[in-house]
Amino acid sequence: MPRALLVVLLAVIAIGGGIAAQQTAPANLGFESGAPGEVPPGWQLAVAQPQPGVAARIVTEARNGAQGVLLSRDATAAPTASLNLLQLIDATPYRGRRVRFRMAAKVDTPGSPAQMWMRVDGPAPPGAPPPTLFLDTMDDRPIVSKEWSYYEIVADVPQEAARILFGVYLVGAGNAWVDDATLESLPRPDVPKPEAPKAITRRGLVNLMAFARLLGYVRHFHPSDEAAATDWDAFAIAGVRAVESSTDGDALTRRLADLFRPIAPAVVIVPSGSARTAARDADSGEQKQRTWRHVGFGLSTTQNVYRSERVVVSQPVPEFTAELGGGVSVRMPLSVPTDDSGTLPRGTMGGASATPHLTRGRFTMTDRATRLGTLLLAWNVLQHSYPYFDVVKTPWSVALSTALQEAATEKDDREFGATLRRMIAALHDGQARVIAGDPDLQFTPPLALDWIEGAITVVSADAATGALPGDLVLSVDGTPAASMLEAALPLVSSAKPQWASARAVQELLQGPKGTTLKLRLERAADPSQRVEVTVTRSVASYPGPRRAEVIGELESGVMYVDLGRVTESDFIAALPALAAAKGIVFDLRTPPAYLRPEPLFSHLAETPVTSPQFLLPVIPAPDREQTTFMHNGEWNIAPAAPFLAAKKVFLTDAHAIGYAESCLEIVRALKLGEIVGSPTAGTNGTVNRFQLPGDYTVLFTGTKVLMHDGSQYHGIGITPGVAAAPTRAGVAAGRDEVLERAVQVLTAAP
Repeated sequence: MPRALLVVLLAVIAIGGGIAAQQTAPANLGFESGAPGEVPPGWQLAVAQPQPGVAARIVTEARNGAQGVLLSRDATAAPTASLNLLQLIDATPYRGRRVRFRMAAKVDTPGSPAQMWMRVDGPAPPGAPPPTLFLDTMDDRPIVSKEWSYYEIVADVPQEAARILFGVYLVGAGNAWVDDATLESLPRPDVPKPEAPKAITRRGLVNLMAFARLLGYVRHFHPSDEAAATDWDAFAIAGVRAVESSTDGDALTRRLADLFRPIAPAVVIVPSGSARTAARDADSGEQKQRTWRHVGFGLSTTQNVYRSERVVVSQPVPEFTAELGGGVSVRMPLSVPTDDSGTLPRGTMGGASATPHLTRGRFTMTDRATRLGTLLLAWNVLQHSYPYFDVVKTPWSVALSTALQEAATEKDDREFGATLRRMIAALHDGQARVIAGDPDLQFTPPLALDWIEGAITVVSADAATGALPGDLVLSVDGTPAASMLEAALPLVSSAKPQWASARAVQELLQGPKGTTLKLRLERAADPSQRVEVTVTRSVASYPGPRRAEVIGELESGVMYVDLGRVTESDFIAALPALAAAKGIVFDLRTPPAYLRPEPLFSHLAETPVTSPQFLLPVIPAPDREQTTFMHNGEWNIAPAAPFLAAKKVFLTDAHAIGYAESCLEIVRALKLGEIVGSPTAGTNGTVNRFQLPGDYTVLFTGTKVLMHDGSQYHGIGITPGVAAAPTRAGVAAGRDEVLERAVQVLTAAP
C-alpha cells in the first residue's frame, strides 16, 4: 500500500471507521492467544468486512513461542485492499513518556515489503478527526528481509495525547510473518536544547566530513542487526554534536569509535598511519554470513524497482578500507557471521534507543545539529547510489562542505530548505527535487507561466486573475521577476539549461495556500501598458494552454493525439480513425500519464520496438567503486493491428522529461516520424526517493538510461529535426505555433 493510501486509511481509523472501541491496554502482543487460522484476539483489521485476496491469521511459524501471524495478499486482491493489522489503545498511561513499538518480522518477497507503523492522536474536536501528534509508517525503511529480524518505532507521547495506534501492514502481493511484538516505555533521555546558529571551524568541518563518510559506510553497507535497526536520522544528529568539537585526529578517532561501537562492533576505527588491528570478527568457521544487497537503494515503498535487503551468503565478502580524513581510517567488513540469534559479534545496543535523540517526527530545523545531520543523511544516499556522477562530474564532497557551512549559520527551515535545494541541484538531474512536508506550502495562483523568448510569460490564466495570455510578469510584490528567477535558478536541479528555466518559472509563484500576490504585468497588445493584479494562491497546479480535445481532427485527414492526457481506452477506441488518417500529430510536450508504451508503439511500427537501455545500479560496496549495472524493465513490443501507416509527427519541448524522452528516443532511433519543437530536458530514468528529518522528501533519478546504441543520454536528450517554439505574440493570439509547424510538415508536398 503506498504511504499516501495508508495515511488516508489512518485518517479513517482516527474517526472510528470500521474499528471497534479502543482498548485500555495492549493485548496479545505475542500472538499466543487464539487458534491457528483466526485473526489474533486483541488485534483488528483496519477494514472490518472481508476483502478477497487478503488475510491475516494465526500460524504456527513463529520467532518466539508457539504462534505468530501471517499476513498474505494474492494477485486477486484489489490494489487498494487493506491488509493492516492494528491495535488502538488509550494513551493516558503513556503520556509524557517515550514509547517503543517493537516486533519481529520477515517477508517472502522483498519487492512487496511489510511496514510497521505507529500513530499518536490528540483529542478530537467535535465533528472532526483528531490531530496527529506523531506518525511513523517506516516508509523510508521497509521490512524486506526473508530472515527474522526485529524492527522498532519510538515516539515521545505528549501530555495531550488521547490514544495510540500501532500495527503492521503488507505492501503488494506476497506474505509477511510477524511475531513477538512489544509496546513498552523507555527511559526518556534529556533532549538537547536547540543549538543556536554558529559558524563551523576549519577543524570542525574536517570532523564532520569524516563523520559523514563513516555514517554512510555503516548505515548502507555494514550488515549488523544493530545497524539495520538504528534510527539513522537521530543517530546522525547526535553524531554531529558528538564529533564536531574533536581537537585532533586522536580525539576524533575516539569519539567515532565510541559512537559506532554499540551498533557496529566489527568495524575498526583507528588513527591514520597506525598499525591496523585485526578486525574484531568472531571465528566464523562454517557460519553463514549476512551482507547487504543493493539494487539501487530501496529507501521507499513508493518505487519498488529499487531494493535493499540483508541476505545470507555462504562466503565472507571482502572487507572495505578507507581514509575518512581528519586523521582517521576505517576497516569495515561488508559481511558478518550470523547465527539463529543474529549477527556476530553482538553490539551492546540497537535501534532507536541506542543514542540520546529526538524521536522521528519531532525534528526542528531551528536546531543547528539537526540541519547539519540532515545534510549528511541526504549526501550519503546520493554519494553511493546516484548513477550519473560519471557524466555530470559534480565535486559532490565540495557540495556537502559548502552546504554544511551555509546551514551552520542559518536560523530556520526556510533558509535551510534553500541550502538543501542548492546541494541537490549540484546533481544536475532534471528529476531531482526537494519537496517540503506541508503540501499547503506548494500552492499557486490559477495561472500558468513559461519561459518564452527569454521572458517570464503568462501562457494561460483564469479570467478572475485579470492576467492575459502573452502578458509579461515584471514584478511580484514589488520584486523584479527577473531577480526572482535569477535567485531561483541555483535551486533547480537540471541536466540542461532550458529545463532549469522552464521549471523555475513554473514554480516562481508557489507559496502558502490562501496567500495573495501582487503582479505587475506588461500587456502583449500594448507593451507600454502596465497593469497590477492581485492573485490568490488557490490551486495546487494550473494547466498550460492545451486543446479541448485529447484526440481530434485538426483538418481533413490530419489527426491529433495529446499523449500527456489520453487514456489507454480512449486511444484504443480511436485506432480506427487514426488508421484512416493521412497524418497524425502525437503531442509529447507533457509526459504520458495514463498510457503504457505497449498500446502506443505496437501500432506505430511493423517490426518489434525496443526501448532505450534501462540500467539499474548494483551496489556491493561504498563510493560506487564496485558498482555495476544490470538491464531491467526494457520494453520489447511486438507489432499489432492496425498499423498506423499515416505520416507521423511528434511534438516536444523543454518540458518533455522521463517517460516522454523514452518515447522520443524510440521515435528518433527507429525513425518512426519527424520530431518538431525544441530540445528536451535530457533526463531519463526511474525516480527514487527518500525522506529526511523535518519531513523533507528528496527525489532523484536512480536508473541510468542510455540511447539505443549505448551512448550517453543524460544531459543530451532529444534535439528535434524541425525547430519550432512559441512566441509571445502567438501565445497572446491563442495560437499553438509548434502544432501549426507540425501540420505544415505533415501536409507539405513530398
